[in-house]
Amino acid sequence: MSKKHYNKGEVVLAGPFEDLTGGTIVVEVENEDKVMNLIGKDPTLINRAFTYEVKRWGERMSNFENKTPANGGFS
Repeated sequence: MSKKHYNKGEVVLAGPFEDLTGGTIVVEVENEDKVMNLIGKDPTLINRAFTYEVKRWGERMSNFENKTPANGGFS
């Protein structure tokens, strides 16, 4: 994924873990097909420099969506 995806708002955050054992990319897209399309174009994944696992975010609190425990962020 590239800065282009970040500028389009598809990549929310990305980076390595501090101990360099891996990293995370959080994306905001319409559906899982869009995620798989992004993955399918990533040269680091195509060339197997990195592996990946797709997981859906179980959002509970978010500064991005203004969700807190007081306004319904927790069930």
